[in-house]
Amino acid sequence: MATAGLVIRVMPGEEQPVLRQIRIFPGVADIRPVPGTEHSPCFAVVLESPSVTLKRDLEHLAEVPQVQAVDVAYISYEDDLEESGSIPCPPSAHASVFRSPRREQS
Repeated sequence: MATAGLVIRVMPGEEQPVLRQIRIFPGVADIRPVPGTEHSPCFAVVLESPSVTLKRDLEHLAEVPQVQAVDVAYISYEDDLEESGSIPCPPSAHASVFRSPRREQS
């Protein structure tokens, strides 16, 4: 099981519909507004997800309508390490999940 600390930025004025969707997302353990982000609303989110589905879960959060960005602040794989002592690399470890706008312009 992985625990991820995320910052999710949403479209201004769309906070309540987005929060309703994020609150029911499987594995969301906590969600709180980030102080001082009223003009570009951000929420701190704790997501608990099986390590094998974490990438997919992050992609699904990023696809929620009116979500502008999902930034990963922290990921802990501590439970996985306790069980086996190591974490295998996913098959696509060399490829980025999220596309950089700057990279696409090149």
